[in-house]
This record gives sequence, structure tokens and C-alpha cells, in this order.
Amino acid sequence: MGDSCFRTIARSAMLCFGRLPLCLLTLAAAAQAFPSLSLLSKRSDGGQSPVTIPLTVDASGKYAVKVNISSGPETQHFGLAISTGTGYTMVAGSECDSCDGVPTYNPSQSTSAKAMAGLASVGILNNTVDGSGYKEDCGMQTSSGGVWKYPNQTIVVANGSEPVFTNGLSGILGLGTNSVQGNFSDTIFGAYMSQDASDSSFQYGMALNAPDNSTSDGGVLHLLSPDSSAYTGNVSWKGVQQAASSNGTGLSSDWIVDLDGWTFAGGSGSITNNQGGACTVDPYYPNVYLPLNLATQIYGSISGASQFSDPTTNAIAWTMPCDTKMTFTAVFGTESFSVDESILVINQGTRCVGAVEGWSDSSFTGYLFGARFLSEVYLCVTPSMYISLH
Repeated sequence: MGDSCFRTIARSAMLCFGRLPLCLLTLAAAAQAFPSLSLLSKRSDGGQSPVTIPLTVDASGKYAVKVNISSGPETQHFGLAISTGTGYTMVAGSECDSCDGVPTYNPSQSTSAKAMAGLASVGILNNTVDGSGYKEDCGMQTSSGGVWKYPNQTIVVANGSEPVFTNGLSGILGLGTNSVQGNFSDTIFGAYMSQDASDSSFQYGMALNAPDNSTSDGGVLHLLSPDSSAYTGNVSWKGVQQAASSNGTGLSSDWIVDLDGWTFAGGSGSITNNQGGACTVDPYYPNVYLPLNLATQIYGSISGASQFSDPTTNAIAWTMPCDTKMTFTAVFGTESFSVDESILVINQGTRCVGAVEGWSDSSFTGYLFGARFLSEVYLCVTPSMYISLH
């Protein structure tokens, strides 16, 4: 199946949400003509057992996996932050003279590295990464101590320093579909399915632990299929928007959906918003991000709240009394998902800050739900290779 088919598949998607013991958000990418609900049906071969990948979380709230690149005795080891906003895998290259403090990848030390032509720069999250493209044999370390191998993976080797090269992390492991830029075939899912023509499905589940400075245990990824013991219940489908429809929202992601509304309770009262807007979910970002006027409205109801700039995310944040009680509830379709002050009030020792922030650019209209919100739900993604021919 050619690249054009992959691109068509990646640009059409569905999102569904369900009420669960561990609440479920499910993302599914498929060709437009394929019946959407069947994407969640059990496969006729009984499906695949999930491969469990442990996640770490650092002090900045970045969730990461341990990835091996290249095969054989020359294997190189990296910590890569996960993101649903792109399908590319990016790693700092050995020729990057400003990537001090993180392990770097050297293709000349790998017998499995194959240089790619024409891949000079790619957009990853809100940055443009300049570098070279390679096909490589990769593997993720599993919770059982083994390695889940995925050969012939596209990686972008960066030759300049980027904000992701911090706290020992060497880059990004993309868990998106490349619908914003690139080919589905360059994603982990596309590469996996192209290696096995008999397997036209790849799913993954994500169960994040809430960030906690006392532990680096970030939760787990379930590759190949979600862990069926992690969720039960009904689901509510939402259509994933085309990338062009996110213009003006401030969002750059492979997964853009309609948020149907939200409520906030705390401080001097409650706020209800029935309009919602374009929304994405991405564990690469730590907090919940709203249009600036709406975040300002929320903190206007909290006595003692004070505004400051968050330079790490180009957002506006607020300090508040540490005993503040609050609940933020997001509505997707027929389901509601709530987080309270245990997630939304962050004690930094000398002060407490809110996990709800507003975009610095007041023209941005989009919503982004990051790791703190996602730690209260189970996220299930189905990037599918199915197409329908009539």
C-alpha cells in the first residue's frame, strides 16, 4: 500500500469516550468509507495481547520510554518523551554541538542505519526540527525486562538543540499519525503494519500515573492492543477534525476533536461553558490549557489568585491559596470527565499554582488537555490501516 493511502487514512479519524472505572478516551484513525463503530469490535482472530511498556516521569512532568536504537552489540539507549502530537520519532544526533547533557545517537556506529533522502526538517509539536532521516531497527524496553522490537523505523536525527533535550531526555517518541505533516508509513504503526501484511490493526492504551515528585513511576503504555482489564462501559464517538480546521486554535496535533463543553466549580461559585471548541490531548504537555479569557474568568472567582507567565509552555498561569478546592469537568459527547484539586492545585513548596492555564496569545481558541488530565483517564488509540473499496 503506497504512501498516498497512508496519508488518506491518517487524515480521517474518530474519537470516542466512555464512562469507565478508569475513564476511557478512545482515538481511532481510519479511512472515511470504513464503518467507524467496527473499529472497536474484537478482531476475528481474537486480537493481540498487549505489550506493556513502563513509563517514567521526571520533575518537569515529561513522560518517557526507554528506547533502543540499532541492533546487535552496537545498540544505543535513549529516554524519549512521548507525544500524541506527531508520528515522528526524534533523537539528538552526535553532530549536535549544543545537545550537552543528553545521550546522542551516532548512525556511523550502527550497522542497521539507512540514510533517507529528502527529509531535512520536520515540524514536531510547535517546533521545526532540522536534521537527517534514517531507517533504523528500534525496540522499547518492556515491563517484563524484554524488548519489543520494531524494525525499519523512521527516525529524525536532530543536528541542533531543541527544548526537548533536557533532564536526560534525548528526544520524542511520536504516538500520532502524521496527519499534520508527513506520512503514516513513517509512524510506529505504519512501519509495524507494513512489516506484517496479515495484521491490519495496531492499537495502544495509555495509563498515566499522576506526576509525583516522590516517584519516577509514570504508568504504562499497552502496545498492540489496550489492556481490557483497564476499562469497561459504554463509549461515545466524536469525529476527529481535519488538520486545516485547527487553524487559529493554537493547536498543532494529529488529534483534534470537538470539546462539547465544560464546567468549573470552586472559589466563589461555578462557571458553565456550553460552547466548547477544538481540543487535543497530549501527555507531552503537563497541564490543562484554555483560551486566555476563559482561564482568566476561572481564576477571577478564586480569592487570592495571582497571574504570572509560564515560559515553558508560552502560557499564563496563576498562583493560589494551597487550600483551594476546585473541580474542572470536560464534556465529550454524552460523557463527562472530572478532575479536582488533587490534580489541579500543584504545591511547589513555596507556593501553589493552578494546573489550568491560559494561552499567552489571546487569539488562540483551542483547548489542550495534558498529562495531569490524562492521568485520570485511560487513553486508547486505534490508528487503523483499513480501507474500503467499492
